[in-house]
Amino acid sequence: MAAPKIKVPHVKKPQLKVPDVKLPEVKIPAQLRTEAPTVVFAAVGAADLAVETLRGIKLSDLKLGDVKLNDLRLPDVKLPVYADLATRGKDLVAKIRKQQATQDLEAQVKSTKSRAKATATSAKKTAGAAKKAAAATAEKVGH
Repeated sequence: MAAPKIKVPHVKKPQLKVPDVKLPEVKIPAQLRTEAPTVVFAAVGAADLAVETLRGIKLSDLKLGDVKLNDLRLPDVKLPVYADLATRGKDLVAKIRKQQATQDLEAQVKSTKSRAKATATSAKKTAGAAKKAAAATAEKVGH
């Protein structure tokens, strides 16, 4: 006895329409490219100076119970100008970049980035194969 024939309706492949998005071109002024790093270096230099200054204060000398903020006396520090702070920050950043721990971290980030890219490529290939298999199955079922 032959198996009964079941009529399966034709299944249309879904059509996805993804709109083209055109992003405007952003032009960064040359002045900003040269000044932006200097601002960051100056901020790093200012933070480094603040830490150095605060390290000079002994907590045992402070009696915080009755002290008001205006009563605190910080060590005499000559406040540097902007250029000095930027130079200090640039030197500190260069020093940190040369440290072995920083270089190890950069190598680890590169490795992780490479692995993520390989995983994405593998996933794309698997998705492509699954898409082809699904299309072939749909063709067989549809006819």
